[in-house]
Amino acid sequence: MRLIITEEHVGDWSAYFIAKRILDFAPTEDKPFVLGIPGGGTVLPMYKRLVQFHQDGVLSFKNVVFFNTGEYLGIDPTNVNSFSSTINTNFFNFVDAQVKNIHLLNALAEDIKEEALRYEELIKSYGGVNLWVCGLGDDGHLAFNEPGSSLQSRTRDKELAFETRVANAKFFNGNLDLVPKVALTIGVGTLLDAEEIIVLAQGANKSRALQVSIEEGINHLYPASALQMHTKATFVASEDAVADIRLRTYRYHKEVESKSIHPKILIKGLYKSYYALVNARVFDGEKFLDNATVIIENDRIKSIEMDASSDIVMSKIDLKGKTIVPGYIDLQVNGCGGADINYDISIDALQVMFETNLKHGVTSYAPTFITNSDEKILEAINLINHIENKNILGIIAWHFEGPYLSKMKKGIHAIEHIRKPSQEMLDAIINAKIDRKILTLAPEENTAEDIKKLADGGVIVSMGHTNGTHNQLKEKIPHGITMATHLYNAMSPMDSREPGAVGTVLENDNIYAGIIVDGIHSNYASVDVAYKSLGDHLFLVSDAAAPAGTDIEEFEFGGRKIYHRDGKCVAEDGTLAGVAILMDKCVQNLVKYVKVPLEDAFRMASLYPARSIKKDDEYGYIKAGYKANITILDDDLNVHGVVFNGRYIPVEEKINK
Repeated sequence: MRLIITEEHVGDWSAYFIAKRILDFAPTEDKPFVLGIPGGGTVLPMYKRLVQFHQDGVLSFKNVVFFNTGEYLGIDPTNVNSFSSTINTNFFNFVDAQVKNIHLLNALAEDIKEEALRYEELIKSYGGVNLWVCGLGDDGHLAFNEPGSSLQSRTRDKELAFETRVANAKFFNGNLDLVPKVALTIGVGTLLDAEEIIVLAQGANKSRALQVSIEEGINHLYPASALQMHTKATFVASEDAVADIRLRTYRYHKEVESKSIHPKILIKGLYKSYYALVNARVFDGEKFLDNATVIIENDRIKSIEMDASSDIVMSKIDLKGKTIVPGYIDLQVNGCGGADINYDISIDALQVMFETNLKHGVTSYAPTFITNSDEKILEAINLINHIENKNILGIIAWHFEGPYLSKMKKGIHAIEHIRKPSQEMLDAIINAKIDRKILTLAPEENTAEDIKKLADGGVIVSMGHTNGTHNQLKEKIPHGITMATHLYNAMSPMDSREPGAVGTVLENDNIYAGIIVDGIHSNYASVDVAYKSLGDHLFLVSDAAAPAGTDIEEFEFGGRKIYHRDGKCVAEDGTLAGVAILMDKCVQNLVKYVKVPLEDAFRMASLYPARSIKKDDEYGYIKAGYKANITILDDDLNVHGVVFNGRYIPVEEKINK
C-alpha cells in the first residue's frame, strides 16, 4: 500500500496519476483501459485537469471504458445533484469518450437487483477494472459502502448513514430532506477485484478515517481499511488529512515516496511543442551554419532550414546571432549546486544537480557515485531503479567510480572501502535499471573474467585509479575496457621505461578518455598532448563536486572534510577532491588555454562523450531526428540558455517550476 502525501489538491495529483496510467497502458479499441470513477466534490479538480490534458492534445479517452462507483437511488441522471450529472457536466461533455464505453449505474431501473447483477457481469466482460478511483468518506466509507458494509459485498442498493447524508447536503442547498436515503453502489469486493485502486482524502475531516484505514486492523466499520488486503492500493492525502497518523508512519511514507518522481513531471514532457530557433549560428556537430533556423517538435529536432520563410512556424525564438551547439554531456558529476549524490542519495539531490547543470549548458549528465560500502551502493542502485524516466532529470548514464580500485592510487576515495568485487555486487550493478552504466576500476586489481562479465552485461568499463603497468593493462583491455577516467589523475604516470596507465591510454586507438580541463588537475600542456594523441577519443568531464555553481567553502566528500578555494577542492592533506567548475568553464579553458578549435571543443563536450557510451545516434548533433538538447552561447562561450528535451529555457528562468 502506498500513501502519497501531497501539498497540492489530491484531485490534481490523481489526474496526473490517471493520465500516466492510461498513457503507459496505450489502450486500443481491442484492448481498452477500464477506469472506475466517482462523483462528489473532491474529484472535481481531477476532472478539470483530465479535461485540460485532453484539450491540450496529451490524452485521448476514445479507448477508455468507464464505470462509476455509485448513484442515488431514484434520482434522475439529469438531475444536477446526481453523480451521473456531475460526471457528465464536468468531464464527459468535454472529452472524446465514446458513448458505448460509458457505463453508469441506472438508479431508475425497475429491478435494482437485476441492475446490480448486470453491472457486475458487464465489468467482468471487460476483464475487470484496471483502476478504480474513490473518495474517502469522513467515516471511512468507499463509494456508498457505509460503515458496517460487508468487505466481500458486490454492487447493490445500500441505505445511507446519517453522517453521509449530512456531508452530502451541501450539494442539495443544505437541505437534508432532499438528500436521498438509499444509493446504488459498487461493493467493497467489486473494488478489491480491480488491478489497482486509488483513494482520495482531502481535508482535516478525513484524518481520523485515514488513520484507522491505514494504521489499524481491517475493520468492516471502516470499509477503506479493506484496502490493506489489496496488492496495489494507493491513498492520496493532503497534508491536513494526515494529521492523525503516527509521526513514524508520516516519515516512512515521505521517505519512500521521495524516490518517486511526481507524475506531473512525467506528463509535462508529453506536451506538444512546435517552434523555431531563428537568427542563430548553428554548430550541428560537424560544421557551422550561419543564420540557420532550427525547428523543434516535441523533444526532437524536426529540421534545420537555411531559407525558412518568416511564417514557417507559429512560434519563433530570436537568438539574435548567438551560437547554438549540441547540448553538453558530462559523464562525471559527483555533485554541484550544493548537492552531492554521494552524501544525499535522493531525488532531491539529483534535481538540484540537474538544475545546476542546465544553467551551465549541460543537458545530459552521469551522476557519479564514488567508493563506498555495499550498503550505500545498493541504496544508490535502489534510487536508480525507482526513477522510471531518468531522461527528465537529464540523466544519460550512471557512473560508479570505484570501489574496485588501487589503494596506491585511491586519491580522495576512502581506503577502508576499496576492495575486490563480489559476484553479488557485480550482478547488482549489471542489473541496475538504467540504459548506460559506467564502472571505473583498476584493471590490475580485477580479474579478466570479472571485467568481461561487466562488459558482456552492458556496463561500460573504465580504467581509473589504477597503478597498473603497461603490460598489466594491455592484458586486461581486450576483455572489455573501453574508457579511461580523468586521464592523468590517479593513474600510473608515463616515463621512458614504463608507459604506465597514461601511456597505455595515449597509445590505444579504442579507448575513450575523459579529461578535466580546469588548469589544476592537468597542466594545459598535458591536455594538449592528450588532444593531439587521442583526437576524437578524448572528451571533457568536469568531475564536479558540491561547491560547483555555488560559493560553498567547506563540504564533506568521501567521508572527509574538503575545502574549496578559487575553484580548487582539496582535503586537509592536500589531496585533490573533485572540481568546483562545470562544463561551460572547461570548454572555455580548452579554447582559451589549449587553443583547441571551437569545433573540436564542442565535440569534446558533446559528441565524443555521446560516442563513448554509444548514444551518438540521439545525442551530439543538431540534426533531424536527434534529441532537442541544445546549448546556447554568446561569443565568449558564456551560456545564455538551453533547450532541454525540446523545452527552451533561458538561464534566467527557474529550471523546473
